[in-house]
Amino acid sequence: MFQEICETAERISEFIEQVDCLESHAKDLVSENLSLQAELLRKDDVLKGLLFDLSLLQEYASKNKDQQDEIEEILSSLEALEDEISAKSCELGQAIANSQMLETQLQEKTDVISALELGTLEERESVKLLSSENLGLRAHGSKVFC
Repeated sequence: MFQEICETAERISEFIEQVDCLESHAKDLVSENLSLQAELLRKDDVLKGLLFDLSLLQEYASKNKDQQDEIEEILSSLEALEDEISAKSCELGQAIANSQMLETQLQEKTDVISALELGTLEERESVKLLSSENLGLRAHGSKVFC
């Protein structure tokens, strides 16, 4: 019986050691759990910050894309305007050449008109002179036949 008591006491002692060991492990686990929870909260805050940064980057990328689209649209409009200006410049060049040709023709026709007017004036003077001579000859012929 004493031996049973000793064995029981020994088992109780082992049991107490195991309980103490379990308590120690439980405290360690609780401590580790609290540490992990604190680290999880810290990482959660970091994650929230990273998500905010990501949303800012997405907004920036969207604005940048909008600006790129606007720039491409402006460049396209600019190219269209350049083409239009080039066509208008060509038309203007043709109009200037046509205008110069018309000025040359006008000058030539003005020279011809001036020459014709001069010729007409000379012819009138000649007709006046001949009329005057003709009148003189008639007057002279009337005197001779009378």
